[in-house]
Amino acid sequence: MVLDFISGLAKAIIVKNHKPISSRFVAGIISKLLVLTIPMVLGLSSKWILGIDMRWFINVILSMLVLAETYSVLQNIISVRQRKEIQEYDALTGVLNFILAQVKTFIENTLKK
Repeated sequence: MVLDFISGLAKAIIVKNHKPISSRFVAGIISKLLVLTIPMVLGLSSKWILGIDMRWFINVILSMLVLAETYSVLQNIISVRQRKEIQEYDALTGVLNFILAQVKTFIENTLKK
């Protein structure tokens, strides 16, 4: 996440000529911190509330988050190198939607029992 933050900052300054400190910058930092809470919340809720060991699922989620951040870093580097905007794909939102769908399915299946 730190590399994504640095590469995104470089992109904002070099490609977009934005100021380094802005409301979007602060919102990005807060968003990254919130994303870091996802594995913790899933782990705590599955173990303490449901009594289920979901380490394998947490590892999958962490891997997906790392992959999404890697994708974002690569997009930022390409944009900086070409000094132009490239069409971005928000991989992190895709991962978050996947997590939400899995949790929803789990809750629905649990309630049916």
